[in-house]
Formats: sequence, structure tokens, C-alpha cells
Amino acid sequence: EDVLTLDDRSVQLVLRQVDSKELAVALKGVRQDVRDKILANVSERAATNPLYYLDLAKLGELARATLRQPDVVYVIIHDANGQVVHDGSGDIPAFGQPMSDPMAYEALNAQNVHGQWSDKLLDVASPIRIGDQRIGGVRVGLSRDNANRREIEMLGPVRLSAVEEAQAKVVATIRTLEESGQIVLARGDRDEYVV
Repeated sequence: EDVLTLDDRSVQLVLRQVDSKELAVALKGVRQDVRDKILANVSERAATNPLYYLDLAKLGELARATLRQPDVVYVIIHDANGQVVHDGSGDIPAFGQPMSDPMAYEALNAQNVHGQWSDKLLDVASPIRIGDQRIGGVRVGLSRDNANRREIEMLGPVRLSAVEEAQAKVVATIRTLEESGQIVLARGDRDEYVV
């Protein structure tokens, strides 16, 4: 849960240091807000350069790869004005159109990773930035119906000790990055805040 105290740049730095298999095990049983933050940062990091250069082929690859993941219903990569740049389809019928679904407003105005949901859907949105300039965003829609069942199918039963070990490795990575001065955690009374 240290991940929640990190800004998005720091989360992306941690993700570059952690093996993806270890990350999958470490996420087993964690709160949904932690999962949302990690998923959005994986998508945001991958889409930054292709969005900046408007590389539709690369954006399409990223969107289609995400769409192949279990329970992903949609992927929307949009520009800073909320106009669709890619959705993973071949002909991108919504290209240049403003996002107009009920969750679009909050997704477009999110300053960080933002999750919102309905009975059947979880929408995870993250702005895409270069430095302090917002150049767009990415949204991933997940079906809530089978998410827990898919996790069990994918990872199978995992010993609690293996989950705790994987989580400890992620925390150790965060601490190492903090000690090297690459990220900063300011400690208060009980909570930690990123400075």
C-alpha cells in the first residue's frame, strides 16, 4: 500500500524495477485502489511517446494488447481535449470525436489515476504527461463481473507467504529508490506523503 503514497512518476519508476511476474503475485489480494493505480501507470507509461508523436500504429498496438487482457472491455487513448485518438480498433471510427460517455467528464479532468465504477464496469483513467504538460490520457474499462474469478484462474492458488514475499520485494524496491534519492516519501505522524 506504499504505492498509494507515490506520485505517478514514482510508480512508473518502481514498475521499471519490479519483475512483472513478481508484480502479478504481489497484487494478489490487494485493495482495488492499489490495482487501479498500477494498471493506469503501466498504460500511461507505455502510451506517452506514441501519443506525443501521434504514432497511431504504436497506439493501436498498445490498445489492442490491453484489449486482449481478461475482463478489459475498452481502451480509449485521448488527447488533452478529450478527443479520441485510438480505441484499439482497426479503423478507429471515433477518431477525433469527443468522449461523450457518462464517465468521460471525470476521466478527462482527473489529475492522477482515477477510478469510477458502475454495477458492471470499472473505468480506470490516467492523464498522460510530458513533464508538467498534459498531452492526453488513457482509459481502461474493466468488467467487474468476472475479475476475481479470472485472477484465481490466472494465478491459481498462491501461498500467503509467496504473496507476502512478492509484496516485500515491491516495498524493498520503493525503499531502495527512496534511499537513492530517486523518489521522496515525506513521513508524517502515521501517513506518508510524496513531496
